[in-house]
Amino acid sequence: MDEAESKQPVRCETTERQFGFSLSASTSGVLFSCLLAFLSVAAAFYASAHGSELNIQVGNLEQALHNFTRDGLGFADLASRYNGGHVLLSLTTPSVPHNAGKYVTPFSVLEGATTLHPGQCWLIHGSSGQFGIEFRRAATISHISIDHIAKELSFDISNAPKEALIWGILDRRSTTGTHKLAKTPTNIYFMGKIRDRPFIEDRRSTFVPIATVKYDIYDSNFIQTFSIFSGLDSISFDGVVVEILGNWGGDTTCLYRIRVHGRPFQS
Repeated sequence: MDEAESKQPVRCETTERQFGFSLSASTSGVLFSCLLAFLSVAAAFYASAHGSELNIQVGNLEQALHNFTRDGLGFADLASRYNGGHVLLSLTTPSVPHNAGKYVTPFSVLEGATTLHPGQCWLIHGSSGQFGIEFRRAATISHISIDHIAKELSFDISNAPKEALIWGILDRRSTTGTHKLAKTPTNIYFMGKIRDRPFIEDRRSTFVPIATVKYDIYDSNFIQTFSIFSGLDSISFDGVVVEILGNWGGDTTCLYRIRVHGRPFQS
């Protein structure tokens, strides 16, 4: 099929059959576009037929559809390779191969994949390790998200991360964060220990505990989002370290995607 043919409109037969009119989309995205169109039109018709009490439900549906087309969450991801994030190998645990002997590099965690496939994850030995991320530019952080394969798609997800401690790497170029940290603890009591730095560290950097995470494999959402500690969302960071401290019983731990939400720091 040449380029001209690929841009020919395609009829959305579902909407035409149900509502008496058709919608068009390029052949490359016809199924997805028609699905979104059908759900939006159906929600509008259903709401008009059943009264205003369904406005909230329709609003939730519309928000879910918008989020689905905006990387699943609707939040910018500072860690994504497409936004300039990259892996800090000096702060990252070495990879191990999968059963087939294939290595998946840590860079896959920042690829921004919205569709996850079993086994297409960065793998480390045991139940603990860490992953370092540097942003394109210093940023303030509001939330951390962890993606894992949905439990319905795999026979065993015991290698999913469970507990994790998130460290912010303080912006070296800003004195604002240093002043604010004077009133902020730089250590934390977590899982029976007092911690003031990640296991693998860089002596030139200042690490601040900004969040604790417990990923729940039994939750219906396979993308789980966690807030950072109160009072830290105005401090600028150069990146983060995700320190995994436990998994769900597996001999290895698998990371599919880490997202860091926030915005570039405005000095």
